[in-house]
Amino acid sequence: KAALLQLGEAWPAFVRYDDLIAAAGERLKAAGCAPGGGEEFRRLEADLVECCARLMIQVHRCKAAFVPQASDAPVASLLARAQAKRQDRVSTRRHETATLHPLDRWLLASLDGRHTQAQLIEQAAAAVASGRVRIDVPGKRVQSREEAEEFFHVEIPAALARLAESALLVA
Repeated sequence: KAALLQLGEAWPAFVRYDDLIAAAGERLKAAGCAPGGGEEFRRLEADLVECCARLMIQVHRCKAAFVPQASDAPVASLLARAQAKRQDRVSTRRHETATLHPLDRWLLASLDGRHTQAQLIEQAAAAVASGRVRIDVPGKRVQSREEAEEFFHVEIPAALARLAESALLVA
């Protein structure tokens, strides 16, 4: 259970097997349980193989080709950026297809690493203030730059988290 909790908390990041075993052992110690010896590790390995066979977890040989969190100047994969400019379905770095929300699509197409999150918020707010972008929240349309900045201070970090979780960010 400690190993699965560790994998769940780390997701979507990959966890090296040795790091997983060490973290699971630390969890057990913190809970007042002493990690067992070789027999318990063999049982854990068998349980992890079973989880893999049931498609509950994935095993990878290489380091992840994506980052689990957005950096201050996020970068999306080149393919996903190109796809986002044309459609709302993009290829992820986990070789899956993701369907994007409109904000996520606009944002993804802009993530070339040349803009900080603060600059992205400013650009989005300027687009709303100029009328190029329309934002409707329940019961109201966002029109002023101040309202747009307030909206995007919440929504852009949330969108970046969704993009990272979908394995679309590479830096």
